[in-house]
Amino acid sequence: MKHQNKEELSEPFSLPGDLLKTARENVGLTRMQLAKRSRLTLNNIQALEENDWQALPALVYVRGFIRIYAREVGIDSKQAIRLLDICLAEEQEAKEMGLSEVQVSYTMPKNMDYLNTWRNQYLSTVAIILMIGLTLMSLLSLSPSTLEANEEDHKVVHIQILVP
Repeated sequence: MKHQNKEELSEPFSLPGDLLKTARENVGLTRMQLAKRSRLTLNNIQALEENDWQALPALVYVRGFIRIYAREVGIDSKQAIRLLDICLAEEQEAKEMGLSEVQVSYTMPKNMDYLNTWRNQYLSTVAIILMIGLTLMSLLSLSPSTLEANEEDHKVVHIQILVP
């Protein structure tokens, strides 16, 4: 993979997505190739490049996504994260001044329905595993007297027949 020199990305960027996209294009990666290498989803890559913070999960994840993306395209992640912080601060300031209707909320993921579905499936799976475990434990914990009774039921009795 061709890594970027600092001179190649000396163009001033105002948005982190522009920086990331330019770096990706400079190394000759498609979004699909980047997704395979970084294990980021195509939707997350697109949202990062388009500076669509609302389409991404919590801010802590966005920072992690930027670090992964930057590492894969060979640029300093600190620069991209600095741009993100500036961008978010400007959005917040515009919102406070009433200049923008942008809703800035980075504490909860946008797709809570997905998380609730996943949580329900996870809890169902755990409940089934617990029930199977309890059933196995009850079968394995048969008392010795029960086992002895079963052995006596299956003993073969030798009968001697005396012929006169």
